[in-house]
Amino acid sequence: MTSTWPALAVVVAALGAAWFLLARRKEAAHSPAVLQWQRSAAAATKADFAFEIDEAFEIPWRGQQVVAITGQVKAGTAAVGDRVLVPVVAGGPPAEVRLLAIQMFQQELDVACPGDLLGLLVQGVDRAAVRSGAVITMGR
Repeated sequence: MTSTWPALAVVVAALGAAWFLLARRKEAAHSPAVLQWQRSAAAATKADFAFEIDEAFEIPWRGQQVVAITGQVKAGTAAVGDRVLVPVVAGGPPAEVRLLAIQMFQQELDVACPGDLLGLLVQGVDRAAVRSGAVITMGR
């Protein structure tokens, strides 16, 4: 009678090696250097930036009147420090504010790219004045 233990050990070792290589590949694909390179390659389209607002929250621990605006980038790119136009409910001209930070899944980003679901931190606009469905565009 032959034993299946050696064959089983080979299969387990092969599965373990495959899992290790897959984990390393996934790790390398999501490394900060690779993500930064992908984002810098897409940073050429700032003029047509469009960010659809989902919600807005006050962030009191970040400073005076800092608001986090969540939503999705529909077109173009924006970087930290850029000036953007935030439409306000009152119907007046949009508020021009500077991007303090860009965050996605608790990570700070330098550039927001199309398709990203993220939060923009801005200062100088009231949370109650920001409405869902409005579109933030690039400032002057």
